[in-house]
Amino acid sequence: MNLNNIYRLTTCAFLISTISINQAQAAKVLQLKGGKVLIDLEGDPVSVNDEFFLINPSTTKKSAIISIKQVKNGKAMAEVTKGTGAVGHTLQAKAAAARPMSAELKEDASGRSSSAGAALKNVRPSWGFVGEYVMATMSASFTRTTPTAHTATSDMKGTGFGAGLFYNHAFSPSFTLAAEGSLQQFNASGSTTLADCNNSTTCDVNIMYLSMYGIGRYYLTPASNLKSWVGGGAGFLLALSKSSSVLNTSQISTNQVFSFAGGADYHLNRKAFVPFSLQYDMFPASDSVKATSMSIRVGYGWNL
Repeated sequence: MNLNNIYRLTTCAFLISTISINQAQAAKVLQLKGGKVLIDLEGDPVSVNDEFFLINPSTTKKSAIISIKQVKNGKAMAEVTKGTGAVGHTLQAKAAAARPMSAELKEDASGRSSSAGAALKNVRPSWGFVGEYVMATMSASFTRTTPTAHTATSDMKGTGFGAGLFYNHAFSPSFTLAAEGSLQQFNASGSTTLADCNNSTTCDVNIMYLSMYGIGRYYLTPASNLKSWVGGGAGFLLALSKSSSVLNTSQISTNQVFSFAGGADYHLNRKAFVPFSLQYDMFPASDSVKATSMSIRVGYGWNL
């Protein structure tokens, strides 16, 4: 990968990681009486026996600890186990801590909560859509008979775009298998010393693929609002359209790739999140062609 691509990757990754995202409304207290709390979940998934902090939105401080006792029709009934809350207070997941419970309730800076609500304790099945910026490279050797028989070589590179849908199936609290289907461009161009590319010194490859990927993901921070992960897998690529002044397009129909990726899911709330990642795809090399691609992916997803 040349310096321009490295610079482009670094810049894009930095911009993605510093995007400011409008946050959604969180689950909140509708009624509190006699230690019983009625909560409007606002679409957030919770389970019986889950524990949460109540957060005073005006001070961002923790006011109480509650335990979910019943969930029905988008609302939940909970019981106050420590502290006191009030109508309008929001929920934050109660993370495990070595400090005493009273210290958790007294903390200020570390106890702040945003309106996005609590982080999920682990990864969940999810789906969504993703957009891609693809950087492709290819080195091709080919035989020409004019003006004399010789072998020509062209090193090509280029950019394209892609878009698709994904489904992320959770096998454990920290491991998932992501399946993705997308339309994806592979565009690359280069040059030769002689006019070896259809009587031109400019060589190119332009392919539109229907791509299907399976990527295993291991989450490094499954209990965080920013769930980072690393993974790998494979993809199957079906050429829908193709043109090239270098390759024999009649031989271009399908391809397989090996994929290595890393990224994160930034959770806006317990339901919605923004996934972003970098993915490196390596095409199996032949005696005459070597190809790779790197894609920057950003999308929007929903937990099931």
